[in-house]
Amino acid sequence: NRLYLDYTFGYSSTSLGWVRMIGMTFVIGIFPTVGAVLATYFVQLRKFSKGAAEFPDHSAPSTPRGAYLHERVSVVRTADAPGLTLILVADNEKDVLSLRPDALLFIESSDNYCTVVYLKSNPTSTNQLVKLLLRSSLSRLESQIVGPPDLDVTDRHPHIVRCHRSYIVNLDRIERVTGNAQGYKLHLLGGQFQVPVARRFNDSLIRRLTSLM
Repeated sequence: NRLYLDYTFGYSSTSLGWVRMIGMTFVIGIFPTVGAVLATYFVQLRKFSKGAAEFPDHSAPSTPRGAYLHERVSVVRTADAPGLTLILVADNEKDVLSLRPDALLFIESSDNYCTVVYLKSNPTSTNQLVKLLLRSSLSRLESQIVGPPDLDVTDRHPHIVRCHRSYIVNLDRIERVTGNAQGYKLHLLGGQFQVPVARRFNDSLIRRLTSLM
């Protein structure tokens, strides 16, 4: 704008002139910028809210808050039910968690540690919620879940997937899906946990959820 005025009307290109023009452009530009941000917000909100409404609600009674057990791995822990086993190994190759795939809720990453949240059976036949801390990156645990390329497809865990840079979730444990302008939220264990879905995983994950629900 300043160069145009200089060329057309012969305004002097003084420092003060440039500062004034930048200030005027900034003030005027606030209005279309705010409008564009609000328009994008409402478009995304409508999109994700409408998409989430298409999923059925399978919510179960919530486990009382605080009724979970924090553990740190020091020995191998094996689930007491037969069938396919999910094995997660920490960075030190000594700390190992072994559990049924259907017992896993989600895995959350924080720096160099991951919190594995799962249900553990006890003698009273009730499931106890466990939060287990493993020193490992999420990518390392994801590779253990997916397995090597030559692994038989029946030995994989196709319903345990990455849905965010900080989360891996068990799709079989999702009870409800909601959406807002930031994206989808996956609700687990009676709404006690909400796992976000990164936008780059939206299409693939929603297609898989649709086939399951």
